[in-house]
Amino acid sequence: MNIYIAILDTTICARSNFSISVDATYFDVSYYWKLYHNNDSILITTYDGKMKMNTKDTGLYVLSLLASNNNPPFCSAISKTTSIYIHITPRASFIIDRKSDSIKFNTDTIPANIILIDKSINATSYLWHFGNGESSFNNNPVVNYTTPGQYKIQLIAYNGICSDTAENPIKIYPFFSIYVPNAFTPNNDGVNDFFDIKVNGYEDYTFTIFNRWGERVYVGHKNDIGWDGTFKGKLCNQDVYLWVLSNVMYNNVGNLNINTSNNCIDCNKKNLSGDIHLLR
Repeated sequence: MNIYIAILDTTICARSNFSISVDATYFDVSYYWKLYHNNDSILITTYDGKMKMNTKDTGLYVLSLLASNNNPPFCSAISKTTSIYIHITPRASFIIDRKSDSIKFNTDTIPANIILIDKSINATSYLWHFGNGESSFNNNPVVNYTTPGQYKIQLIAYNGICSDTAENPIKIYPFFSIYVPNAFTPNNDGVNDFFDIKVNGYEDYTFTIFNRWGERVYVGHKNDIGWDGTFKGKLCNQDVYLWVLSNVMYNNVGNLNINTSNNCIDCNKKNLSGDIHLLR
């Protein structure tokens, strides 16, 4: 009986699966494998001549195989020895600099500049995919997102032999701006008849109008036409009224954040308010 140990993976990296098989001229053969590393050994018995393993430790391993066929003509056991080397696998990791403009646009035309900081271990080169069709080989790249949306950032860290991959999603929000007029004239002349708050970059919002006695005279939403200067079907007096835009989120560096799903990182809800003059 002739046997030959075939290592199916030419490059074996730590924390990865690798396979070893045996070519033999007889069937019904029992195989007894021993893997030696740092004076420790692992005994594995197989009957198909194949061994699959996953090892976390790097370095030189000595593989010993004892094979014996179980059918005539009975042959004495045959042993073979070979060596394999387990290479270090890098650990890919990175963080998104939350102090950069990673949560919003600076304006409606200037893109969001995202700083990515590599935290990989045992890596010497890098390949980034930003989810917008762009890539980079820098270790700490800056990516410009020109369109709001959800993106998946992927880092592949290499050490010349082995690689590892890390991924992290990021959501780029639209530029937030607000326009509030300071006066309106609801006289049905078709000009400036309604008071409305225009908010760009907010998925939904609610604003409320109060009179000087604290009565709520109007509640508006994003797609409403606005307040027509009436309360309970009657014309309101010429006066100064208070408007309140509710639950606007701010992050911990003071930037407006338009995440309305209550899962914003380091965000606090605040109300914006001001005066509106109703003129007759």
